Amino acid sequence: GPDALNGNDPDFFQAAGPFRGYKTDLYEGGIRVPFLARWPGKFAAGTVNPYPCAFWDFFPTAAELAGLPAPRGLDGQSLVPQLLARTPTTTTRETGLYWERSDEKDGYLQAARIGDWKAVRPAHKAPIELYNLNSDAGEKTNVAAQQPEIRRKMEDFLASAHRDARPQTSYPPKDGRRYY
Repeated sequence: GPDALNGNDPDFFQAAGPFRGYKTDLYEGGIRVPFLARWPGKFAAGTVNPYPCAFWDFFPTAAELAGLPAPRGLDGQSLVPQLLARTPTTTTRETGLYWERSDEKDGYLQAARIGDWKAVRPAHKAPIELYNLNSDAGEKTNVAAQQPEIRRKMEDFLASAHRDARPQTSYPPKDGRRYY
């Protein structure tokens, strides 16, 4: 039904298509978007590459296209090899993708993708849900119980990817420094 806060009804327009969830959700309907690139003579027109990427890959990609080194320690990786490939060379990242957002109770929700596997922790400290996006892009069938080894791998990845937030400073800073 319509969202009580802003009157929209995402179900009416089927905004998420076949995917589960909506904007801010960690299911595919909330985080999956196409990445489009056009550079005549460089990128092959009409090429579709299933390589999974995320917005944090944009900066290292733009840096490489500009002939500049990307800063060390970034989460993203350059997509130039995938953009220049006339046929996909690989559909699996060397590293997984990780998403996190805070929940209403000072906890956090998590999601991760490694290859075709997607883990979602829908509530703080809740058990993870596990989906095979190759066979279940709509995330309808949680297979965590049937895939204990994959579940453990994804739980380990979620644990290693999480970082506690840095304490926020008061404004204006009590020590007189200016941050702008």
